[in-house]
Amino acid sequence: MTTFAIIVSFLPGLAWLFFYLREDPKPEPKYLIFITFVAGIISGIIAFFIQLVLNEQFKTFNILPFDKNSTVLEIIFIFTLYAFIEEIMKFFIIYLTIHKNKYFDEPVDAMIYMIVGALGFATLENFGVLTNVQIIKNSIPTLFQIASLRFAGATLLHTLTSGILGYFWALSIREFGSKKPLIVGMVLVTFLHTLFNFFIIIFGNTLFTFLFLGVIGMFLLTDFEKLKYKKI
Repeated sequence: MTTFAIIVSFLPGLAWLFFYLREDPKPEPKYLIFITFVAGIISGIIAFFIQLVLNEQFKTFNILPFDKNSTVLEIIFIFTLYAFIEEIMKFFIIYLTIHKNKYFDEPVDAMIYMIVGALGFATLENFGVLTNVQIIKNSIPTLFQIASLRFAGATLLHTLTSGILGYFWALSIREFGSKKPLIVGMVLVTFLHTLFNFFIIIFGNTLFTFLFLGVIGMFLLTDFEKLKYKKI
C-alpha cells in the first residue's frame, strides 16, 4: 500500500507537467526538464526545513502556527511568511539551475522551467500527504480522492504562482535585468498563495476555491500567449 501511495503522489504533478509542456512551441531538452523537476523537489525540502525552524522559533514567542488559539494577525503573518518562503525558494533554486543554460533562450522558457520546478515542489508535498500513515490505512479510493483534490488544488496553485512569477522573470530579462518586475511578481504570487490558503481554511476544497484557481489560470494562459513567440 505504501508503494502504491508513492506512485499516486506523482500522478498530479506528471499530469500537469504533460499539460504545460504542450504549451511550449519549442520543447525543452528532456534531461533539463528532469533536472529542473528535481531542483523543484530540492527547493521543497529546503523550504520545509526553514518552516520547521520557524515553527520552533514561534513557539519561543508563544505563537502557535495554525493553532486555533492564534490571533487573526498571527495567522495572516504566518500564512504570508510561509507562502513567501515557498515562492522565493522555488524561484531561487530554479534560477540557479537554469538561468545560464544555453537552452534558456526564449521568454516563455522562464515560465516553463518555473512551472516544471513547481511541479517538483508540489510532488514532494503530495508525497508527504499521501504517504501519511493514517491515509495509507484507508482505502485506495481515499488515496485517489486526495490525489484528485491536490491535482485541482495545491498542485495547480504551485504551477500557477510559479508560472506567473516566471512571466515577471521574463519581463525582468527583457528589461535588461531590472529587478522591479521580479519584486512585483513575488509580491503578487505571495498574495495569491496566501489568499488560496485562507480560502482552503475558510471554504475547504469547494467550488469557490477551484474557481479562484481557474481565474488565475486564465491569466497564466494569457501570459503564455504573450511570450510564446518572443525572443529574449
